[in-house]
Amino acid sequence: MQETFVELDDVPGIFVDCCLDHDRRLVFLSCWGRDTAIQELLGRLTVPIASGGIDTLHLNIGAASYDVACLDMERYSKKTGRVSCRSFGELSQLWIYDNRCVDPDRANHQAYVLFKQAKDRDGLWERVKDICPYPLLDRWKNPVLDLLEEHEFLQKISVCVGQLEAWHLSLNSESIADELSSLIQSGVLTAN
Repeated sequence: MQETFVELDDVPGIFVDCCLDHDRRLVFLSCWGRDTAIQELLGRLTVPIASGGIDTLHLNIGAASYDVACLDMERYSKKTGRVSCRSFGELSQLWIYDNRCVDPDRANHQAYVLFKQAKDRDGLWERVKDICPYPLLDRWKNPVLDLLEEHEFLQKISVCVGQLEAWHLSLNSESIADELSSLIQSGVLTAN
């Protein structure tokens, strides 16, 4: 598995190894750079544009540029770490992610689910059961997940850089109730 790094145009010396977006809005970002460059990026994301701030990340992917909006930074968590290596000296890694990646919005029945490898139906199912406004039996996993994908309650989201797989879960209670009810009435979902 080869890692890919792309340059972030907004702050020199920042290299992105993973970026996920949903409708061109940032969901997850992992980037590397010197500590001063990382701190500059964090600072510029929190100040107004008129003061030198940024609200869109411009990723230089080959001959093209890919833009990802970073609005309402209070919705995001930020974590940093440092690593020392012989070739590059001390580097910092920054992760910025939508809080719904780790703490689902249970009131609105929304979450993001991220995976390192191919779609993990068990992981998706656990998150669905966690945020669904109705109780679900484990034996219903496959028909319910298929239903959610078919009706776009479960949507695969863009991975512009990196090797993660990501899904957005949005379970509108009225719509999901109708769909689950139809599966129960048709005998696809049974109590036994």
